[in-house]
Amino acid sequence: MALFLGACGGGGGDTAASTGPSNEPVAGGEARILTLSDPRTLDPAILGDAYASGGFLGNALYGTLMTNDEADEVQYSMAESFTTTDNGKTFTLKLRPGLVFSDGTPLNAEAVKFNWDRTKDPAVGSAHRSEAATIESSEVVDDVTLKVTLVTPVPRYALSVLASSMNWIASPAALQKGQQAFDAKPIGAGPFTLESWTRQADIRLVKNTRYWDGPRPYLDRLTLRAALDGNQRYNTLLTGGADVAIDSSWINFDKAVRAGLPTDVMHLSGGILVALNMRRPPFNDIRARQAVATALDMDALNLAAYNGTAQLADTLFTKASPFYSQTPLRKTDKVTAQRLFDELAAVILHIHQLPQYREQGIGGEYPGPARQLRQRRGPDQNRRARRVRAVARDPRLRLDYHLRALPGPRASVVDGLRWGLACEHARYRRPSAQ
Repeated sequence: MALFLGACGGGGGDTAASTGPSNEPVAGGEARILTLSDPRTLDPAILGDAYASGGFLGNALYGTLMTNDEADEVQYSMAESFTTTDNGKTFTLKLRPGLVFSDGTPLNAEAVKFNWDRTKDPAVGSAHRSEAATIESSEVVDDVTLKVTLVTPVPRYALSVLASSMNWIASPAALQKGQQAFDAKPIGAGPFTLESWTRQADIRLVKNTRYWDGPRPYLDRLTLRAALDGNQRYNTLLTGGADVAIDSSWINFDKAVRAGLPTDVMHLSGGILVALNMRRPPFNDIRARQAVATALDMDALNLAAYNGTAQLADTLFTKASPFYSQTPLRKTDKVTAQRLFDELAAVILHIHQLPQYREQGIGGEYPGPARQLRQRRGPDQNRRARRVRAVARDPRLRLDYHLRALPGPRASVVDGLRWGLACEHARYRRPSAQ
């Protein structure tokens, strides 16, 4: 979800909570924009076409090959078409003839190939490398035609392009001068060009007189300034210090609606996610992931974080998406969550034969080398855990993973989350063990 809050002028988007433009656009003037953060570079491959903040700046400097409407149907801008005849294995990109960068050099198929190949290069560090790496090979057919072959068929690959930095094409000659030189003078084909960039202050853009879609842009200038604090963004907008604020706070959106400010909402399929590392315990066990998912009460989180003002995502895709399904995205079930946490609280230890520890009574007798000791959560778990930790501190042993125990026989879901779950495996070996 990304929010646009306006102190004056147009709106659009969600008609239930926005007001549209009241007049025809007038040429001239300046817009002062509050963004969510400062960019670290203007390199299109690194800038990142995520949320409205990065997307706003990138679109202003580089324009777009394609866009999509509310139904996720592709609309063409600098590209005339991006088509496939074999269900997504190969695509042909057709550019508008006569496109030029802001310095007058041609924006052609070779420039697109250069940018897409560069985004795929791991050394560049693009956040959208995975989208570019879907391309197995590309071939320049002529000045306005690029043919690409994908690793595997992706029938709707156009959506991957337009939602990533692949949608932005910069001058290959400018990029080859290095990041410092490019940040000082980025060359794109968007509606604006860079006048100045004072880091941690503002980015000033001026109208690109060579922009392909004249008479746009109507504005002569844009000034972008980061306001990291949500209250600061809203108050600056309300007091006339800015014309538009890009926001991600439902609280500010609610304030803007109540104040009668023009608003526009960009709904993102799936909302904001929490990524769980499935390569390491505890989340390499599906029960841990299911436990967290069923333990989270999104309505309570909404109340705590946004005073209950957020519009929660109920499905993975919005109703306008062709992938929409009524399958619920979230379901709070504390009983199921507690049962899963209880199952995960069983700890497996693999201990090589160390006779001196047999007398300590760690779980009782065990008959041979490389034996397993299984501890289940119970009244004496903390006592056992202390003994196990004493074993782990022995300098002759090597600890592969850390052991954590739940804090008692009646541990709650919250305790399990706080303590990290006692589902990690602790393996102890002699230093000489292979």
